[in-house]
Amino acid sequence: MTIKIIQANIQGWRTNKEEITRVANMENADIICMQEILMGPEDPIHIKNYRVIADHREDGYGGCAIALKKCYKIDNTTRIRTDENIQVIAAEIGELDMLVMTVYAGPRTPITTYRNAMHKIIQHITENRHRLKILTGDFNAHHMIWGDDITDSRGEAILEELNETNLMLLNNKEITYISPNNSKRNSAIDLTIIPVSMYLNTKRVVKEEHIGGSGHLVIITEIDKPSKDNKTMILNAKHLARDIEAIQVPESFNLNSLINKLTQIRKENTKTIRITPKSWWEEEVERAWEEKKAAQRVYDRNKTLANQMDFKRKQAKFRFLKKQNKKKNWEKWLTKVDGQMTCSELWQLIAKCKDTKRKKDITNIIHNNLENAKNFMKINFPNTKSETPTKTRPSENNDELLNLESWKNILAKKKNTAPGTDGITYNMLKMLNDETAKCVINDVNERWRKGKIGKGLKTIKIAAINKPGKDPMAIENYRPIALLPTITKIANTAVLQKLTNISEKHHLVPNTSFGFRRKRSIFTATNLLINEIFSNNREGKYTAIILVGIKNAYNSVNMNKLVKILQAGMTPGSVVRWIGDFLANRQLEIMVGKESATRVVTQGLPQGDVLSPTLFNIYTAQFHKGNTGGKLSLIQYADDFVLISTGTTQAIQMALQKQMDLFAKTARTLELEINIEKTKMMTFPKDTEIIIKINDRQIERTKEYRYLGITIDQGLKFHKHTLLAIQKAQKNINIIKMICNKSNHVNPAKAIQVHRAIIKGPLEFGASAIANASKTLQNKMNVVLHQSLRKVTGCTRTTPINTLMALASEIPSHIRRKFVIAKETIKTIAHSVANRHQLTDIRRATTRKRYSGQEVSAIENEHL
Repeated sequence: MTIKIIQANIQGWRTNKEEITRVANMENADIICMQEILMGPEDPIHIKNYRVIADHREDGYGGCAIALKKCYKIDNTTRIRTDENIQVIAAEIGELDMLVMTVYAGPRTPITTYRNAMHKIIQHITENRHRLKILTGDFNAHHMIWGDDITDSRGEAILEELNETNLMLLNNKEITYISPNNSKRNSAIDLTIIPVSMYLNTKRVVKEEHIGGSGHLVIITEIDKPSKDNKTMILNAKHLARDIEAIQVPESFNLNSLINKLTQIRKENTKTIRITPKSWWEEEVERAWEEKKAAQRVYDRNKTLANQMDFKRKQAKFRFLKKQNKKKNWEKWLTKVDGQMTCSELWQLIAKCKDTKRKKDITNIIHNNLENAKNFMKINFPNTKSETPTKTRPSENNDELLNLESWKNILAKKKNTAPGTDGITYNMLKMLNDETAKCVINDVNERWRKGKIGKGLKTIKIAAINKPGKDPMAIENYRPIALLPTITKIANTAVLQKLTNISEKHHLVPNTSFGFRRKRSIFTATNLLINEIFSNNREGKYTAIILVGIKNAYNSVNMNKLVKILQAGMTPGSVVRWIGDFLANRQLEIMVGKESATRVVTQGLPQGDVLSPTLFNIYTAQFHKGNTGGKLSLIQYADDFVLISTGTTQAIQMALQKQMDLFAKTARTLELEINIEKTKMMTFPKDTEIIIKINDRQIERTKEYRYLGITIDQGLKFHKHTLLAIQKAQKNINIIKMICNKSNHVNPAKAIQVHRAIIKGPLEFGASAIANASKTLQNKMNVVLHQSLRKVTGCTRTTPINTLMALASEIPSHIRRKFVIAKETIKTIAHSVANRHQLTDIRRATTRKRYSGQEVSAIENEHL
């Protein structure tokens, strides 16, 4: 069952009642929440088939109303009196176990009155006992968290109240008010607030539709109530492990036969059921439940004191085990929380903890439509001709790629990620007995010696993933991710170990290429760039950078050229043969229901394979030829390139254009295409008259750019980067609220671990950049941090900060930030030659010149 709620600021019932009725009928809405009805206390509101309750102003301005289908009964109505500028109406619907509230707050309400009113409204909804609760309305409050360009005191007041409760905003930064006046900006002032426990089953959509002359858009919220007809596919893990471990190896072992056998076992142990079993409902809980039911039946037949006591004991035992297993289940899933997870991924993890399915906002247009899937494959994998691979030098290859020890070591480090076309997971391979595993290893080693991987192990499943923030209804806004067979992944991991050792030994990857290399990170690249700009600013030099984008970078790599580059770099023939055979004529497959779209390709590197990042670094090493004589002119992280030039305006104009021309020429040689739309230029410390062109097209200039997750601005104040970090942490507080719900019985120590991952992690991302932000912004970060700590420790708002930090075993954020920057600085100096040269000779000047966060750390820790 789905409950559909419409909310809209209608700006006058009389003039717009026909439109409201039409929208309600078209959407088949159960509930309509209206603001600015502009009706007096004596004026009636009638909507056919709906009951209407309203809160009016005496003068006929403002006002709000709730319309409920007549098939539902309103058990109780509440009007919260706060101020003549604020109207609030609440309806309790017992049949739905639901509370609905709507608010209209006038734009001229004094801030003190506004704060008191919001406190009363939030208090009313939190104290209500109904399971489903929703608060809608036009709050006339602005905050960047829900999509406004600015933050005002009203927005801060609402956010402060919400952070002290288990309520959350359902807004996802959509604009809800389109100003009819071109001189005024659009905003997001219509809010939808629900308890965090409802989030997984609630969907909110802002429709591109107005009521009358109102600039407010219609908002539709759908709340799912669990259906009894849901079907779920479940895998019996215990039976799966038993059957896989019992596999007997035949005398004539065949890897394809084993793969088919594993696939068959997985299918046999998978079944469809109507009721999703709770992951915490184990055999011990099942036995306690059966014992409780048996004791209850005995007591119902013979109500003696002894039978009653026996029933109460069995009931208490069942409740105790249920509580303990729920707690263990939460803690098991929470160990998987990672600071790099997106908010969506975190909510999916919460859904698994609660054994519920999260309501999806959209469908994947690639996996749901065969024609779209075929077009998607054409766009991303244009090369269909089977090219003859470059022949590699024959050489003796008697060495082994894998043994039982290395097989187990690789498997132990692998997470249970999505399988390939065969459906075999890492967990299934871990279940193999040693005898079967040795047969698999021997088969892979034989393929390694021959340099022939085999067709089955290079048939790749493609998953289309929507790019973050892009329109999900456009095919070009999806990224192809390669899901290789797990046995291929293990073999390629072993090959990667050999390739990495060779590339480091023979310097196949330049010092200023940092992507997916040991002891390097995105911060190694970003700090090198930021430190260079700060240093040039202090010396009175201009700095210009070009941030170059490459179109479809990995899929454009020419396999034959890559093989030649590997051969020229003294890569052993066995490694080159394996890579060449793996890339040649591999089959790609994307599933659409029971049908599939396939394509055979030789060019490109599969995104999702462990070898691809290192191979791309080696393939693009030619771009770094300009980094000579200690001069830094190019920084690379994977397919993100930055060209750098310093000096006077005239010198930069000549040097940077020359660098860009050389880069474009090298790109053509490597058959890579520069994406001119995504390529941007920045100058520091201010705008200069520098014009750089690619193929007679001028590169667009910008004052800020998001590079590897850090927003760099022209003034190097990192204001926007810090704000985005605060917003991400603020959004993740809703996750903390869900986890710390009393019904989950989560250990505070485990909750603190989650806090460190999803709250402290985002606030420490790019710590050396945040160190240059204003003190005001740094203090705002502390506010969010303390709000989260209060949730995980159970402390109140009045708990002193030092007590709060002591209970959570946390150190003050400014000290922690210094530690994080110092740690990264020591690591950088130890493992990156380019950064070491940049930082070791730096000295603090007597003048008040600005230094980057990492430069300050290098000066303070010079003795280390």
